[in-house]
Amino acid sequence: MNNPRTLGIGLGEDTGLFIHNDVMTAVGSGLVILVDGRFIKDTNLTNINLGEPISIDNLTVHVMSMNDHYDLTTKTLTIENSQFNPIPQDK
Repeated sequence: MNNPRTLGIGLGEDTGLFIHNDVMTAVGSGLVILVDGRFIKDTNLTNINLGEPISIDNLTVHVMSMNDHYDLTTKTLTIENSQFNPIPQDK
């Protein structure tokens, strides 16, 4: 996280990203981890030595699997087989 405006990408075994028109699509049988530091509120990163533990407040992490999409322009993740059902808000 030396540059929090850069999106960190971790690829699992047998996994990749297909990138077309600023949209990344996860391919393969494993996971893609995206680490987004744009909203970090606090960190000790600049005050530690190599190998020491890092503390980070408000780090965003996305986990993608096959056919999920991440839009690099809007910085949003679309989960292909989402099972999320939002709880209705009380009025």
